Amino acid sequence: MTATFDISEFIDGRRVGFYQVRILITCFVIMLLDGFDMQVIGVAVPALMQDWQLKPKDFGLALTAGPVGMILGAAILGPIADRYGRRWPLIVAVTLFGLATLLSAFVSTPDGLALTRLFSGLGLGGVLPNVVALSAEYVPARARGTLSTLTYTGVPIGALASGLVGSWLIPSLGWRSVFFIGGLFPLAIAGYAATRVPVAALASVLIGIWITVTFGWHGWQSIFIVGFLVPLVAFGAYFVFTLPESIRFIAARTEKRHKAAAVIRKIAPEVQLSDSVQFTIHEARQAKVGVASIFGPGRTLPTVLITLIFVCNTFGVYFFMSWLPVFMKQSGLSMTWSLLSTVLLNGGGAVGTVTMGVLIDRYGIFKVVTTSYLIGAIAIASIGIGAEPAVLVPALFLTGTCMMGAQTTMYAVAAMVYPTAIRATGVGSTMGWGRIGSVIGPLIGAAFFTLQWSIAAAFIAASLPIFAGALFIYLVGRVPKRFETTA
Repeated sequence: MTATFDISEFIDGRRVGFYQVRILITCFVIMLLDGFDMQVIGVAVPALMQDWQLKPKDFGLALTAGPVGMILGAAILGPIADRYGRRWPLIVAVTLFGLATLLSAFVSTPDGLALTRLFSGLGLGGVLPNVVALSAEYVPARARGTLSTLTYTGVPIGALASGLVGSWLIPSLGWRSVFFIGGLFPLAIAGYAATRVPVAALASVLIGIWITVTFGWHGWQSIFIVGFLVPLVAFGAYFVFTLPESIRFIAARTEKRHKAAAVIRKIAPEVQLSDSVQFTIHEARQAKVGVASIFGPGRTLPTVLITLIFVCNTFGVYFFMSWLPVFMKQSGLSMTWSLLSTVLLNGGGAVGTVTMGVLIDRYGIFKVVTTSYLIGAIAIASIGIGAEPAVLVPALFLTGTCMMGAQTTMYAVAAMVYPTAIRATGVGSTMGWGRIGSVIGPLIGAAFFTLQWSIAAAFIAASLPIFAGALFIYLVGRVPKRFETTA
């Protein structure tokens, strides 16, 4: 008689061990890279304007290309990973956005920058769904929400790091420096993960030294660049070396059964499995349903409202990530302080991502998210009042806390509204349609500069979609919903 081993029961019945923690840290590091490269274009644009003698409106296409690429990347690499496993699509995605970011340092026109950002977006878009899915598979169901949220905090922290590094390097070394760092580190990590040898990491450091010498960066600048790459590459490579394949993917294939057994032994060395063990995965099977199942009487209005909330939120996030340093520079701040504005924004985002879940557990999801959007919208409108630190610092931090923090909770809102039978369709469809906001945000920012709006008018206008988001989430909690049966 063939022995069976239920993987879901095994993981859900255990505490999170060191091997699983390493996987979560690996996913966090990858999300950190993702966040760094998402923000890097916004950090570089003020310096690019000076270097190329161009106006803000000339960068509208370059700032829009990244979000377009992310939409395409999520649509392409997500299904590929579901079919062929997550490890290699994830390595490909990290390699793609690392290489495209590195190539961005060598472009000389906005159109060339738009092309590299499009390919960078393809990689960035493929990272998020695979990291979220991979991290979720290795942790118990009871802790999945909390640990997935902590993993996602890598995005705002990476974006924060982009602002810090940019504010330090760009005034001395120019805009290319942030693209070199944003490209070399992901390439080293991806190369190490693919080959399992330290040659790739060493090659990345050597390339960094070559770039330093070629571009004449000597003294403390060269020490910083190499000193930044070596420890980070070593740290990241150690954790990425442990990055496994999806355990559900390898367990479902007979020819990979021995790999699943090896992963189980790493999680729990005391567990002994025979070569003939049959793995099972206890998951609720869901009938395939079409998009039509989330529309109809009592369904259409909630679906439309949730989609609009995602549009409003992604509009705000990408408007700020793309244009905030430019607006701050136009308002009279120095280059350094303009770039540091992204640190306040993304620092608030990291705090909001972590704390929003605690507040929801205590006060309820609709009340907390509605309040968060209202406070965030008021903070956004306040940014345009002036460059006084007493106003600007708390306004930027609150914007990040409330707007970016609410973004992560919207996944929970959508999951709560749709029942199990159509949850994947409802959440996936509304999120996908809502990504259009990530394209609209950078375009609207460029339009503000084209129309020569004042800073105050621009931020007041940018706050309107967030005010609308507060209204929409309030209505989602109030409108009647009829999801008892599926179409």
